[in-house]
Amino acid sequence: MDGQTFLSSLGPKDLVLVGDGLWDEAGGTWTLGGEQRLFQALAGLARRAGLQVAAIQPHPRWALWEGEGIRWAGVPPGKRSGWRRWLWNRRLHAHLSPLARVVYSYAELAHPRRVPGAVVWQHGVAWDGRSPERQWRSRRQNMAVLADCAAVVCVDTNFPNVLASSMKDLERLHERCIYIPNFPTVEPDGGPGPAPAPVRVVYVRRFSPGRGTDLMTDAARTLWDRGLAFELDLVGYSSDGREEARIRERLAPELASGRATLRKLGFDQVREAYRRAHIAVVPTRKGEGTSLACLEAFAFGLPVVATWVGGLPDLVQDGLNGRLVAPTLAGVTEALAGLVQDPEERLRLGRGALESARRFSRERWEAQVLDTLDRIGWLPGTGG
Repeated sequence: MDGQTFLSSLGPKDLVLVGDGLWDEAGGTWTLGGEQRLFQALAGLARRAGLQVAAIQPHPRWALWEGEGIRWAGVPPGKRSGWRRWLWNRRLHAHLSPLARVVYSYAELAHPRRVPGAVVWQHGVAWDGRSPERQWRSRRQNMAVLADCAAVVCVDTNFPNVLASSMKDLERLHERCIYIPNFPTVEPDGGPGPAPAPVRVVYVRRFSPGRGTDLMTDAARTLWDRGLAFELDLVGYSSDGREEARIRERLAPELASGRATLRKLGFDQVREAYRRAHIAVVPTRKGEGTSLACLEAFAFGLPVVATWVGGLPDLVQDGLNGRLVAPTLAGVTEALAGLVQDPEERLRLGRGALESARRFSRERWEAQVLDTLDRIGWLPGTGG
């Protein structure tokens, strides 16, 4: 079977995930990232509910493969830079069966064409920080998708509120948007916790300016220059390696001494980084939903220094489970300095973090997802 035939063969028993960069062919596994972890969980839940799962992503050529019980299809063009999303969208929908149960990761992937009655799993606002023209275009695309989808599952409350600022009639927005926050996909396993000293700070996420990697490294550099004693564990990667090069240049003495570490860990390995830490930092500048890094830190009882961007204010309550600050170097630096120097405050906020984590369980997430799929008639035996 070729790729075009496969896409046209999908039907009501198939849950089809459409995303950009979900599967890492070289590694033979899911790409490391919060969006990918949530789609991995959605695929597993759908299979247990009796649905077959397929996934589609950009690829340099038409391709089919199997992975984790999922049937994968690659649709060209698939260059990571300049892959012309609109052209890929049209090519995909020239072959994709309108009978399939399709879930798009981000509304932009469902424009200009989409399967009517599909679901958009919106992983936050994707257009903040762009030019006014691109912001306007993205909002218009989102509103067009909203007109004929079955639901927009929002992982944070920021997305519907931002979209509402561009709409006069909010009835359809409020009718279609469903708030289902993420859950921590990594939790403690009973292993040993961190040593009392020195204080260890952890940053776990993809490396990029939008994710605040430079804010993290520059804040650490500032505090070390002040004489504060702590260790920094940077866990993640960037697609082109540029951020790693910048980190190595900026923190060369600390990386050489072991006061800072730079590493890439898989889903199953990142638990060790949280377990050894005392503080987590999520210094996002733009493009944030319900941060898995934040939820995972909560699950390990870590106070979180976060910025007031995207869905982070849904999670971090300043003075209760962490510090919520402006996305500036001064804001991140001073909040981190306060927690490094105050062990009692770290413990107090850590207790608040653990309590917060209980509100975001996997069981709650699965129940909400199944209820949504049932209400739109996607589960076997529910019609639709």
